Amino acid sequence: MATIEEMVGDAELLASYAATNLMVLPAGCTATLLGAKGREAELSTPGKERDEFYAAFNAATTALNTSVAGIRASQARRQRLRPLVADAHSLLDFAAANAKLVDDDIRNPLLAGADAVDRGSPSVTDEQTFLKAYQALSAKTAPVTADTLEASRTKLPRIVDPFSRTAWAAAWKGLTLGRFFNAAIFIGVLLETCVSLGYYSVGSAGLARYGELSATIAKLQAGLPQKRDQVDLRSIATSAKGYEAKSDDERAAAREKLIEA
Repeated sequence: MATIEEMVGDAELLASYAATNLMVLPAGCTATLLGAKGREAELSTPGKERDEFYAAFNAATTALNTSVAGIRASQARRQRLRPLVADAHSLLDFAAANAKLVDDDIRNPLLAGADAVDRGSPSVTDEQTFLKAYQALSAKTAPVTADTLEASRTKLPRIVDPFSRTAWAAAWKGLTLGRFFNAAIFIGVLLETCVSLGYYSVGSAGLARYGELSATIAKLQAGLPQKRDQVDLRSIATSAKGYEAKSDDERAAAREKLIEA
């Protein structure tokens, strides 16, 4: 048996269900149901107020022609079907874009089920028909599935994603062990490539500098004999000038030195 707190929550659910499905409740019923929230202590004791609440609750279920359990079951069914509806639409779009024929007895139940989910009240029959058609569609588009289509999409992060907790949580959602290892291997290879490029840049700069220095040294070595000849000529000229300026004895000594040289 439901407690008064649970019934107050169910009363709000009944009022929301009626408003969502454009259904009219008896006069004063909506106000009584919504006004019960926060008054659980008063409604827990027998009296006029509790009797009015019970009467409004029964009138609402009678007008809606459904129970609270039926509404909750419909909501749970809607939550289960919502992601499948999105996957079905992705496969239908893929089939239409790639000239894959999808029969009407497959497409129409899927669209009808999506409409029931959007309206917020899919029945058991809607769920059964939708799942049967979705199974047939998956067989038609195999090996392409909703998961493979999702994995093939390129998703660029937004600028604010690194600073958003929601974005980080969404990035880790659905992460499997295989995807984690693939990402780890990719990051490792990327880092190794960056380090290798760094060493390559330093090495290429060193080799280029070595080539420039080698060319300069070769050029200097090629001109070294000519420089030596110029030095020798200058030495001889200097010696000759000194020879003329000296006395006869000094000239004779210088002549002998030149002869010996």
